[in-house]
Amino acid sequence: MYCFKCGIQMPEKAAFCPDCGECAYNSGKNTNTDNTESKSDERRRGMSGNDYTSYFHPADIEANKGISLVAYILFFVPLLVAPDSKFARFHVNQGLIVFIVSIVLSIMQNIFRFGNWWNWGNWNSFNGFFFNPFSLAIGLMQFGLLACIVYGIVNAVNGKAVELPLIGKFRLII
Repeated sequence: MYCFKCGIQMPEKAAFCPDCGECAYNSGKNTNTDNTESKSDERRRGMSGNDYTSYFHPADIEANKGISLVAYILFFVPLLVAPDSKFARFHVNQGLIVFIVSIVLSIMQNIFRFGNWWNWGNWNSFNGFFFNPFSLAIGLMQFGLLACIVYGIVNAVNGKAVELPLIGKFRLII
């Protein structure tokens, strides 16, 4: 296998070029010559929770661990502070997905909470407000989203690039 950046020959299972430090998986080119599926393809098509830590340069991870955790609170800040960091961009993508899902859940909760469409015959809106099963289900989803945020922050602080459960497989920022 040859480095896509500098062209030197690398060991077959190397994650980074020993000369220039370029990630062996960053190129869109396929180094697989025998039409079998590579391990990186297996990871990409798998369920969420995949660990992509080995795809990032250790120096990039070490330098941008702190700013990557901010991506789960204000997803755009790491793009401004470390625009060239691929590790930070991974966590920015995860933070953006969390942000979008939280907006969708908030909108759904407001529709079901204040619409009270499921309990038309009951004029006591107080009862419908607190015992709306849809609002309760969405509240549980929001609690799960909070758990995803904590999981993402812990992974960023520990220098890991692990997808969030269920929602982490989507890529909006590359």
